Amino acid sequence: MTLLTAWLDSATEWRTVFPQARTWRRAVRQGLGSLVCLGRRCLSRIIWTNGGQQRSWSAEYFLHSRSPWEPQGLFVCADPAPGAGVVPRTARGRRRG
Repeated sequence: MTLLTAWLDSATEWRTVFPQARTWRRAVRQGLGSLVCLGRRCLSRIIWTNGGQQRSWSAEYFLHSRSPWEPQGLFVCADPAPGAGVVPRTARGRRRG
C-alpha cells in the first residue's frame, strides 16, 4: 500500500461530513494539495498545486464560506479503541501561574 492510497482511504471517512459528493471531492483535493504544496499553504497555492490556476476559483472558496460542514467532523475517529486517548485530568498536570 502506498502512502497516497493510505491517505485516500482515510479521506473516504470524510464523506459523511460533507452534504454533497462534489464538496467532498473538493475537500479531498484541497487536503491532498495542502500536503504536497511547497511554501506557504494558502488556498491559492493549493489550487495551483492541483492544476486549477486556469479555471474559476470561486467553487474552491465556497467550500469554506458557503458549504455547511463541521471541521471537527474530519477528526472524529471512526472506531476508537476503548480508552484510547483518554487521559484522566489528574494525570495531565495543571498549569500554574
